[in-house]
Amino acid sequence: MPDEEPDLDESLRKIAKGAGISFIGAFIGLGFGYLSRMIIARFLGASDYGLISLGYAAMMNGTTLALVGLPSGIQRFVSFYKGKGDKERIKGLITFQSICFVLAVNQ
Repeated sequence: MPDEEPDLDESLRKIAKGAGISFIGAFIGLGFGYLSRMIIARFLGASDYGLISLGYAAMMNGTTLALVGLPSGIQRFVSFYKGKGDKERIKGLITFQSICFVLAVNQ
């Protein structure tokens, strides 16, 4: 059991670092989103801004519907194949998820 403690500390440190980077990235992304909406509203006017906001809302709803269950399914099957030691299927699943995500966002 004492041999596992350094590995656990290292894993927790990596998780905390990744969470911090994700939080900072999300915060910066929200700031840029707010700034871009201010610029759009300033230069296009209220009616055009409303159309852009409706389009953005429709795009986000479409993305949400396109990705329903995909992240949880990927998590389940990656864990399953990792237990079996099948690295090729894990690679295929991650590649498939990446392709689906890119296609769903770009629609």
